[in-house]
Amino acid sequence: MRPAIAEVGYVDRGLTVGWSDGSDPATFHHIWLRDNCACSLCRHPQTWERTLDTHSLDLDVRPRDVRHDDQALHVLWSDGHDSTFPAAWLHEHRYGVSDADADLPVQVPWDASLQNALPQIDHGDVMRDGGGLARFVEQVWTHGVSFIRGAPVTDEALAVLARRVGHLRETNFGVDWHVVAVIEPNNVAFTSLELQLHTDLPNRESPPGFQFLHCLVAEAPGGDSTLVDGFWVAEQIRRDDPAAFELLITVPVPYRFHDAEHDLRWNAPVIGLGSKGELREVRYHTALTAPLDVAPGLVEPLYRAMRVFAGWCRSTTARVTAHLEPGDVMVFHNRRVLHGRTAFDPSGGQRHLHGVYVDVDEWASRLRMLRRGRGTGGV
Repeated sequence: MRPAIAEVGYVDRGLTVGWSDGSDPATFHHIWLRDNCACSLCRHPQTWERTLDTHSLDLDVRPRDVRHDDQALHVLWSDGHDSTFPAAWLHEHRYGVSDADADLPVQVPWDASLQNALPQIDHGDVMRDGGGLARFVEQVWTHGVSFIRGAPVTDEALAVLARRVGHLRETNFGVDWHVVAVIEPNNVAFTSLELQLHTDLPNRESPPGFQFLHCLVAEAPGGDSTLVDGFWVAEQIRRDDPAAFELLITVPVPYRFHDAEHDLRWNAPVIGLGSKGELREVRYHTALTAPLDVAPGLVEPLYRAMRVFAGWCRSTTARVTAHLEPGDVMVFHNRRVLHGRTAFDPSGGQRHLHGVYVDVDEWASRLRMLRRGRGTGGV
């Protein structure tokens, strides 16, 4: 049912709006309402961007006249401007209620039981139309991971697939990269060694959001992929070990990547929270962790907290595994899901994965538009 206005009242420096469904009245300050006028003089009609300069407004602006019906609030302001605010818009933007992620599906944490029902979808379904793409994009947003089956085994296929969702994120490894064992690696991923569970590039101010890994060759024995939901791990620690959780959300850990051409550093807590305490990201990579630089009294407690985090990640109750075959594409939320790899034997044949990134805001934007029935994807 669409929200409807039942009544409008006056408070100091603002208006109150009561709702016909009996929900709590909302208060809106005069300056806030004037600043958010969406008429063609205050917003560009094509771009929807502000043309009104907030700085030009009188902080003491007041209504000269206020009228309303059930679907809109109409205000004539002391500066002579007329504004109309739809009831649905006011209801959506009540203070403390609006949520930038409210139109996105809930992210569902998972443990090792996901092994029995790994999210997957056929490559043809993702590429064919908006419906298949929407199922895939929502699947990865909700669970943090999905496996695409039956992709063409070509170098070109991955970028075409990923661009169905959004623009590719370029890093110091390029727009795309190939995971193969090389003679002089600048990253442990480019060896045949075991990769411990980690998130990619925590050493960057904004790590890449979603990662695509396309299997092109899988001849070498070993090399199984391992995955853990960092959000599930974080919730276990929040519940069972509040002291460790507090350190993991507040104490920045230094991360660093450096080679012959780069020295990339950033400090951030292992677990990142949003303004309401919700989980926003996980950063964890033992190979890229620089020497801790914290107050002396925090050194051992932080080591203990990180050990708690790693212990949960490495537990059989958290981990799922997958062996990628040519044509499989493993897609996961890099700032939520930790990934790793068992060692493989390069003497038994080649192992070749092709990778790209798409950022979180690109992914969320595509999901919103697909859920509104707009477009079929592609950039």
